[in-house]
Amino acid sequence: MFEFKIAFKYLLFKKRRLSASLISLLSIFVISLVVWVVLVFLSVTNGIEKNWLKKLTSLNAPVRIAPTDQYYSSYYYMIDSYSSKSDYLAKNISEKLSSDLSDPYDGEIDIELARSFPKPIIENGKLLDPIKKLYKILENENSSNLDISYQDYELSAAQLRLTLNRTKKDLFTEFKDERVNFLTQMSYL
Repeated sequence: MFEFKIAFKYLLFKKRRLSASLISLLSIFVISLVVWVVLVFLSVTNGIEKNWLKKLTSLNAPVRIAPTDQYYSSYYYMIDSYSSKSDYLAKNISEKLSSDLSDPYDGEIDIELARSFPKPIIENGKLLDPIKKLYKILENENSSNLDISYQDYELSAAQLRLTLNRTKKDLFTEFKDERVNFLTQMSYL
């Protein structure tokens, strides 16, 4: 109540304090307007922008095929690192798609698998090949709807090297070569 008494003291119009009342009303109006504009601006930038970006990327972006943790811990992915036909290296999605063999493991040549190794998922008497199955579904959808595009997506680390080329010598390159190389940290591509 104390705050209201002070506010009404300066907001009520009296002949002696007319200028103080007008200045107080104008100040309250300006502060209210600034707060309202800030709230509208923040809600627009946080809400509408994210919503627009989500809708635009869902309309125009290709379908992104990204492996999950379950895929990385599956027999289908891990068997390549135990197989001589795969050069004992795990393959990415595009390599799996172009591979002729879904199960490159040969029990006579390759080392024995541990008991804790994931069990293969068998479908119709063959090892389930989720990559080829997915691409078959996407190709069928693509033939009926030409607007759909798709690509595989994996995140990998790379060393990025940035080169700064300067045409004239300045304060920083006075005693150095004109070409200055900078190396960044490891980057994800």
